[in-house]
Amino acid sequence: MPDIFAGSDANVLNILENLANVAADNLPELDLVAADVTPLATKNTTLGNSIIEHLTAQNTAKGAREQKDFNRGAAVSAARALVKKINANPNVPALLRQQLGLPPKDTTRSKPAVPSVAPAPVVEKVGGAQVVLKALNPETDSIAKPEGVKTIRIYEKIVGHNEAAPSGVDQMSLADVVTAGRITRAYNSADLCKTAYLALQYVNSAGEAGPVSVIVPASIAA
Repeated sequence: MPDIFAGSDANVLNILENLANVAADNLPELDLVAADVTPLATKNTTLGNSIIEHLTAQNTAKGAREQKDFNRGAAVSAARALVKKINANPNVPALLRQQLGLPPKDTTRSKPAVPSVAPAPVVEKVGGAQVVLKALNPETDSIAKPEGVKTIRIYEKIVGHNEAAPSGVDQMSLADVVTAGRITRAYNSADLCKTAYLALQYVNSAGEAGPVSVIVPASIAA
C-alpha cells in the first residue's frame, strides 16, 4: 500500500486535514467517537502553524541574505573608490600600503607580448570605389584584437590589367595604420577596374610587429 502521507508539507497537511474533517463528519459510519479524531485535528493545527512559521523564516532569511549581498556590494564599491584614490597618490609609503592591506604598488610596466598570430583579412564588400574588409583574429574568429595589440598595419599594392600580383609584402607599400578591426579603403577614379592586393599585420603597444597575413585581392569597382 503506498504511503499517502508523502509529498510537500502543504500536500501532507491537506491530506491530514481532509482525513480529520471527513472522519469527524462521519463518526457513526466509521464506528468512531470525537475523541478518536481530536488528537489528529489538534496536531494538524500545530503542523499548519509550524509550516507558516517555517515559510516566514525562509522569506526572512532570503530577504536578509539579499540585503547582506547588497550591503556588501555597496561597501566593496566604496572601498574600490578609496583604493583608487590611494593608488593615484605616488607618495604613499610602502609600509602604510601594507598596513592598509594593499599589495605593493607595481612601478614597472609589463611589456606586451609580441603578436604571435597574423590577422586574417576577409573582404566583406566592394563597390563605390571602396573595399571593406575585416581583420579577423584567428584565435577568436572575431575582429577583436589579441591582448596587447594596439594597431593594425595595412599593406597594399594596386595592380592594373596584365600587371603581376605581388608575391610578398616586400613588393607592397604600407598604406595605413588603424586601430579598428573593420577597415574601409577608399580609392580614386583612376584606380577603378584595377585590383587592390591587401595584407595585414598586428602591432603591439611597444611598436613590435607580428607576422604578416596572407595577401588577398579585392576588385576596385564603381
